[in-house]
Amino acid sequence: MAHRRIIPVLITLVLTAFVSPRRGETAAGSNEAADEPHDLQTPVEFEVACSPPPVLREGSLCVPVKCLETELGFEVIPVDEDQVLLRYFGTSLYLRRNSSQFTVNLKPASLPIPTFVYQERLYLPVRILESAFGLHCHTSGEAGFTVSVLPSRLTGCRSSVSNERVRMVLDFDRPAPFATEDQQALQLALHFRSVVAASLGGESETSSAALSTPATPLSAPYDSWVFPLKDVLVKEGRVQRSSPFEVSFQAGTRYRAPVKVFTLTEPPRVVVDFVKVFEEVERSAIRPGIEHLSVRRGTSVGPLQIHLAKIALDSGTGRYLLRPALGGETIMQRSAPSEIAKRLGALAATNGGYFGGNGSPLGVLVIDGEWIKTIGLVRTGLIVTHSGKVLIDTVNWSGVAKFGTEGRLDLGMLNTRVGGGDSTRLARNGDVAVFTPRWGKRVTLLSDEAAVVVEESVVTEVINAPAPEIPATMGRSAGIPANGFVLCARNGASAKVGALEEGTRCVLTWKLQSDFGEEIRHVVGAGPRLVRNGVECVTALEEKFQKDVATGRAPRTVVGVTRKNELLLLVADGRRPEESVGLTLQESARIMIDLGAVNALNLDGGSSTTFVIDGKVVNSPSDGIEKRVSNALVLLPG
Repeated sequence: MAHRRIIPVLITLVLTAFVSPRRGETAAGSNEAADEPHDLQTPVEFEVACSPPPVLREGSLCVPVKCLETELGFEVIPVDEDQVLLRYFGTSLYLRRNSSQFTVNLKPASLPIPTFVYQERLYLPVRILESAFGLHCHTSGEAGFTVSVLPSRLTGCRSSVSNERVRMVLDFDRPAPFATEDQQALQLALHFRSVVAASLGGESETSSAALSTPATPLSAPYDSWVFPLKDVLVKEGRVQRSSPFEVSFQAGTRYRAPVKVFTLTEPPRVVVDFVKVFEEVERSAIRPGIEHLSVRRGTSVGPLQIHLAKIALDSGTGRYLLRPALGGETIMQRSAPSEIAKRLGALAATNGGYFGGNGSPLGVLVIDGEWIKTIGLVRTGLIVTHSGKVLIDTVNWSGVAKFGTEGRLDLGMLNTRVGGGDSTRLARNGDVAVFTPRWGKRVTLLSDEAAVVVEESVVTEVINAPAPEIPATMGRSAGIPANGFVLCARNGASAKVGALEEGTRCVLTWKLQSDFGEEIRHVVGAGPRLVRNGVECVTALEEKFQKDVATGRAPRTVVGVTRKNELLLLVADGRRPEESVGLTLQESARIMIDLGAVNALNLDGGSSTTFVIDGKVVNSPSDGIEKRVSNALVLLPG
């Protein structure tokens, strides 16, 4: 865990900012005692390990600048290749490489010998630490040096929590050097070796000033005070004494996040900021025109892991095609997205539309012009034209069965069985249903259905519904021909279908009730819509989505299109509070707008959320393994 962020600085600034408790801060501290059991005017000595070790040059002890940062609590801020700024309890020291000139709080001064680079580290003579910072240093061995300093007293501890950070502050009566240690990835420790701590026992409370406590040092080893925090990032902060002059500060986090440690003055204090809001981005080129971004964000509610593919569908050096793919030959077969991608040689793949417990898609699905599934609800979908243009629009369809020269029936559903695994709310017209080989080899007829078997557009078999006075025959079924379909009818349509004769010509027509200017090749119904014409437009209510999709924070899979017909595929992990908390639909919409999407669509999410790039799953599915899905979106070479 990095404990400070290095920021280029153009000029030397004198730090006089005062960090004071604010409303909502918690605090604990002590008043100064009249009878201090330790002599605060007698210097304390402690050893400093130094790697690489100090060197003697022209009779002067010189130490690497990096050691001041890790062992004494200095901020070391590179300004450019030759200039470095050191900050320590309100004092700013500005020096140059290979120069004996420097400034302290904007006042010029000179070193006994110039700074120099040794073993790729910048060194400076320790004499400057005494003149500028009051730290007396001398040689104690080949691997380190000794620091002598008047002891300071820890006078108060306080903390504050906001949406952007958790701040913990340790107040002292004089500057207190400290070593910084990342004990593990999620643990920070600061070690003070010249500090006397007043008793920090007792209850804490919210206050605009430090609490007063008995002015006596901690009398027993390992006495401690705990910062009373309830936060999504920081587990606990603790100040602990282990010997008369040694005090440590320790804090643990629930997930990896940037930490800034710095010192200020008036009063002298050490500030530790645990940063909640941050962003880390890793970029990689998959193919010309395809870029993969792994984005790790910190938010006020926890960490967020996003994977994004930005795809120029026509990159100039090659074209890419986006299309849906089934998990198997029939709609109830499922496969992991990586298996689907491997089978088709896809460059990238995500999970696609929703599907039911029986594996059947719960949205309109068209692949290479073949109508595979319809539902009764009008929802948003992803549409790909024959030219490869990607659209996001309302998927409103119609279907007609034509018999002979004049017969006609409006179709209600395709490969959807009311009461047979798909919800009845998905059927637009329960009277007429069509089943193709994508359903399977046979379809079981409902007790009051009539059906015709159509092979190569010709009725080859008629199966009448039982007469009303005859008990319904159970277990009736019809075989689905490989080059045809079965048309089933109930209620008012049953008699019309049952009256057809073998040899009658029967043709199905399916179409979207929108004019896209060219023929449609692929459709994946999903939803809700997230962005319309560059504006947030979450249509979960209008599209009648239930709470498991419409509300809350979850793993999400999202597809968007920019004005340049660039494709955005985004996957956000979720349901893992220490890794990624997931997105709401509204957050998903705002991210897509930030990425330049003019239209964006939510796909199936939750445990289905999976992103495959070059054959590898790059995200972390919430169940720990890939979920087998009904359909996927795949990106293929053009």
